[in-house]
Amino acid sequence: MPTQGAQAAKPDNWELESKRRELLKAFYHSRSQLGGEVETDDGDSDWEDETDSDESDPYGEKADAAWDKLDAAIQRNPARYVKRLRQLWEQRVRHEKNKELEDLTSHISGFSQSLEDYLHPDDIDEPSEEGRRMATFRDLYRAGLTAVCELFVQEDDFFQEREDWISEVLRIIGQIVQWGTIETEDLGNWPAIYGILRLTRITCANVWANRERLLDDEKSIVYGNQNGLRISVAQILFELDLLQDNNDPAIRKDIRSTKIDVRRLEFFVWISGSPPNDLNRAFFGRETFIPVAMSDTLFGKVLETFAEDPADPKNRTREARMHAFLRDDVLSVYGAEKFMHRLNASLRESRLDMPLEGLLSMIWEVAIYPVVTPHLQTYGTYIAIREVCDRQALHGDTEVDQCLVLAQALWIYRRTFTHQPAAEIAYIVRNCNVIELIARYVRLYATLGHQAATGGTDPTKPLHIVQMYASFAEITNLRSGKNTLRKTMRNTLRQDWYPTLHVLRTQRDDKLWRGKHRKQLTDLLIAWTALGTSIGLDEETERRDYEREVKRMSMVCAWKECKYHTEKPPTSLHSCKGCGEVKYCSRDCQRKDWIDGEHKARCRRIKDASSGRTGVLQLH
Repeated sequence: MPTQGAQAAKPDNWELESKRRELLKAFYHSRSQLGGEVETDDGDSDWEDETDSDESDPYGEKADAAWDKLDAAIQRNPARYVKRLRQLWEQRVRHEKNKELEDLTSHISGFSQSLEDYLHPDDIDEPSEEGRRMATFRDLYRAGLTAVCELFVQEDDFFQEREDWISEVLRIIGQIVQWGTIETEDLGNWPAIYGILRLTRITCANVWANRERLLDDEKSIVYGNQNGLRISVAQILFELDLLQDNNDPAIRKDIRSTKIDVRRLEFFVWISGSPPNDLNRAFFGRETFIPVAMSDTLFGKVLETFAEDPADPKNRTREARMHAFLRDDVLSVYGAEKFMHRLNASLRESRLDMPLEGLLSMIWEVAIYPVVTPHLQTYGTYIAIREVCDRQALHGDTEVDQCLVLAQALWIYRRTFTHQPAAEIAYIVRNCNVIELIARYVRLYATLGHQAATGGTDPTKPLHIVQMYASFAEITNLRSGKNTLRKTMRNTLRQDWYPTLHVLRTQRDDKLWRGKHRKQLTDLLIAWTALGTSIGLDEETERRDYEREVKRMSMVCAWKECKYHTEKPPTSLHSCKGCGEVKYCSRDCQRKDWIDGEHKARCRRIKDASSGRTGVLQLH
């Protein structure tokens, strides 16, 4: 908000501010028509005595000035306006437009939003406008704002009030929960957490009872087809998730119990929403500005609640609790189709690199359960995973990110290879070409080194991924009769087996593999060799075919749509600097093959030593 007397600037959230100003203008206009004045509890007025009609204030300057005047009054005496807020609530006309109540709520919501800029307790004492607004919200909180909001949301008909006002109240509650983190962790006032948790439980219980209000889609430049109330509720849940455990057993138990109590609502908000689209991202600019209701954060937080449940009467394991939740509260309530389609939508719209890696990790956490695994094929999730791996390879930031994404994806496929019928495995082999993903992963792992490729995590994961496929290949090879699956596996494996074997042997003596991790690469080389021989591939034969193909490709342009892809060009070719295995007649052909021809996904690229970022490589 602009400071008092300053030139008014268009707020960042101009839609919301426009609504507020229209409310103020209507209020002033109606008051001037009646010749009246709104009085506070002690008879003093913080409103302008005279306000012209909308026609005489076309730019909202007088409305802005009046807005600033009330802001200043709230800053001078926060306790008075918390008391006034309660009075206006008690005097309201139920389910109707209560102008002064809505206006004061909007002002307090404006102060609460200043916490978005909070980084450190010193920010509150800053002599800046934002510092003063943070201090005002602190004082509103300490004057009993939590108790007043609790009065609002404990009413059975709270959700029958006007939606704009409900949204403002929910926004304030979200910021109260955020202030709970500041009040406890930064300022050391841990006993305050009990009131905040009680407010959260009461709010979420009322939301759950009226959850159908979160389903109506709206049209908005900012949110697209997203429900505004759902976005506000999601923010409350997100702020609750950020509350940290305390060493005090009672506080720790209350925080964890509250998070578990709202788990069903948290999942409902996630599955009822949709991921951000290009329009949303264009508006918000960066992923960090995307509202939590439009991300998969809540889904991840739901999964985290199964780590510990102090109130579980059966004292079940984490796995047993999650299995029961997936069976009883997800699939039985929403159905497998809705759940899997929501996951697929997240995969399609996910940001690449670390966000995608995190999403795949969440999917793996649920995919390992027998009640979920069969649905991955039925509803196209296996295909969606394959597609997003290709998108990561073509448009991702670094090779390290690509390697980590592939590891998560292949770990999901591994579940099927170890627990599902042969027919489902055959589906993945034929439709997802999983062997090409495994080969791509193994080459990246060998090229990057263990530390970079895995982040120092499970050193056996690459080996287990290869062994998974090798075990199935051995079983398939023993099948009698018409063995079409063996033929499919052999044909797909032939394309990548020896080139990957060549990389493994070349990298074995690289400095990246000196020391304790050398055994990992040696074991991986043995497993990869066994994979080929188990399906009937002969190394010498494959080596000759590979060298023959490399020689042929060295004589033509690698871009398949170039006329010199099938005939010898009149000029000399230039090698790709990343792998040296393909050549191009021009830079234009190289650029086309990099993305459209998907060479980027296959190339052993050279990383920028300072950032690890990769782009279209130069030609020799």
